[in-house]
Amino acid sequence: MDFFLIIGISQVLLFSGLLFSKREKKKADVYLLAWFLLAGFHLLFYHISFNDLIDEKTNWLIFGFFFPLLYGPLLYFYVVELTRVQRISLFYKFLHLSPFLILSLSIIIYQSFYSTDPIYLVREGQLLFYSNAPEIFQNNDLFMAIQGGFYPFFNLWLLQKHRQNINHQFSNLQLITLNWLKVFILIMLVGYLLIALVLFFGDPFVGSKISKLNIVAGILSIEVFFLGFYGIKQTQVFTESSVTLTIEKNTPKYAKSGFSSEKAQRAFLKLEKFMREKKPFLDSGLTLQKLASDLDLPPNHLSQLINSHYEQNFYDFINSQRVKKAASMLKDPSFSNITILHIAFESGFNSKAPFNNAFKKHMGMTPSSFRKKHLS
Repeated sequence: MDFFLIIGISQVLLFSGLLFSKREKKKADVYLLAWFLLAGFHLLFYHISFNDLIDEKTNWLIFGFFFPLLYGPLLYFYVVELTRVQRISLFYKFLHLSPFLILSLSIIIYQSFYSTDPIYLVREGQLLFYSNAPEIFQNNDLFMAIQGGFYPFFNLWLLQKHRQNINHQFSNLQLITLNWLKVFILIMLVGYLLIALVLFFGDPFVGSKISKLNIVAGILSIEVFFLGFYGIKQTQVFTESSVTLTIEKNTPKYAKSGFSSEKAQRAFLKLEKFMREKKPFLDSGLTLQKLASDLDLPPNHLSQLINSHYEQNFYDFINSQRVKKAASMLKDPSFSNITILHIAFESGFNSKAPFNNAFKKHMGMTPSSFRKKHLS
């Protein structure tokens, strides 16, 4: 068995085992596990097809050629579950899986019951159809090309919406931006294009020890490693009790929210007093939902209040308060012996990079430059 094939399947077994061993598995973990198992079966299928092991007795294995039609939907289900940008019903999930089900089942049924002559040939891992095959089978590559282009860009759009959403709900984004998932989707898209080029335009390594199987297995192994390394560590972004905000642009102030100007003014004064006296921003895990609960306000009203009065989203609003706290400590001579990192922690930040970025954004200079300017 080829080297990359062994590496890929070993990684699938490792990451699948780690997911199985998780005590509390979320829906996102289930979709991630399904993706890994699909990759494992796909690698085994490539070994079978590239070694011409599909014959009349094993023609039911033909469905393996349509495995690529499952990568996009499974990753889409995973992204939706992590981001909660939209909800999809069981019926719509079935629709996303239907191209794979329709193509694989129809070709098996047609070959078994409606055709006396072979309609396809497997050669060097490629599925080739004879001219007597129905047109829907001969155009299967078109379905894969359309799907291969649709899901990556749609998932990237979901992740963009997710970033906008978390800016309105969380004060610490370090573990929930899902930037790694954007990189993975781009890797998957590039891998898909490379595999398509190899399968459609021929092997560029003819005569060498590198085979098409090595290329496909190598690309899949990289994808499995990347998704496994980051996916297993990814924490749940939203809990079952998390609110879902609808962020609308260019909407009149408090329109259709039931939040009158009088109520908004009272809530604003209450927020100002609470921020000044209780300093909730010192909690590094502060969320919109928690602050709204403390103020006895609906989360969407609090979000609107912050957007309209401060012209900031929740993330920028809370971090601006933290930066003010840090700035007051940095220019205070009594804190001159305290490290900047310690001041960052005391101000509500939980790591150095977000603190530096927020401080420079709101104060126009780095924390060290600010301290030097005021204490020199």
